[in-house]
Amino acid sequence: MDDAKTQELEEGNVFVYRNAGLERWSRSDQARMRSIRITESAYQEAKQIAKGMRVNGYKPDVSLVASALMVHGSRNDGKEAVRKFVCELFAGDRKGQGKQE
Repeated sequence: MDDAKTQELEEGNVFVYRNAGLERWSRSDQARMRSIRITESAYQEAKQIAKGMRVNGYKPDVSLVASALMVHGSRNDGKEAVRKFVCELFAGDRKGQGKQE
């Protein structure tokens, strides 16, 4: 990325890659995002991944990390991953030792 483009980027803003370049994420982009409930452990995992990453010098937002993980999972035996997660979650609840989410 050239220096002119890099100078336009600001820490704390979210950018999307379109038409071979980065653009600031607008409210209309945010309106296309869905709000879903996830477990606390899933949020913390996504947050930890985001914390340790840099993409073109910038840290991705937790929602983008979670979205990437869901898309990747759906392409790589996502149904089996969901089945295992739910079974483990409920198995702990039956024993009275459910994970606190």
